Amino acid sequence: MPPMKAIMLHEFGGPDDALIRVLPLKSAADAHRAIAGGGINGKLVLDP
Repeated sequence: MPPMKAIMLHEFGGPDDALIRVLPLKSAADAHRAIAGGGINGKLVLDP
């Protein structure tokens, strides 16, 4: 399976309001955990 990447969609106010970071994930579960982890000031931050 190729590496997966999680990209935040415009769910927190649009592209001007979004801090978008992309990182390789091992599985869809990793993406769900990263997204479920929430954000900072309405911005989703994904870190390895």
